[in-house]
Amino acid sequence: MRFPIKTGRLIAMALLPLLVLSCDRPESDESYLKASHRDDQGKYCFTLKMDDPQYLYDVDVYISSSADRRHYLPFSEDVLVEWTAPSGAKFEETVSFSSETEVQKTFFSKVYLYHYRAELVPVEYGDWALSLKFPSDFEENNHANGIGIRLIRNGSR
Repeated sequence: MRFPIKTGRLIAMALLPLLVLSCDRPESDESYLKASHRDDQGKYCFTLKMDDPQYLYDVDVYISSSADRRHYLPFSEDVLVEWTAPSGAKFEETVSFSSETEVQKTFFSKVYLYHYRAELVPVEYGDWALSLKFPSDFEENNHANGIGIRLIRNGSR
């Protein structure tokens, strides 16, 4: 069925607002760094876009590792977490991650997920730098391939 040109334009104009409204920001962003992509100080460095005051933010950290099942050992590691605000202000804390939070495994790999922060309200809005520094022998001892970050935007405040 063919529409006359005017009718086609009217339909396009009617659908345009619906298309614009459906172009919303994704609910979450993820970033993953291989162990070989740490910086000179051995830190995994990420940028988190927390620029919208209408959201609360959750931050998850996941660790992927690979070894056959016989070589997995329980672990508990203190990790230095450093936040840098858009203005340059720095905050840091030490957090303990353990192997008790395994979420996926095969014979040759495991993924551990940590719900690091929930319903976070940033003191400044914009791009935040987040770095994680694991103990120097963490990757080797735990067969870690890399670290990932998931930033989840939760409903409106």
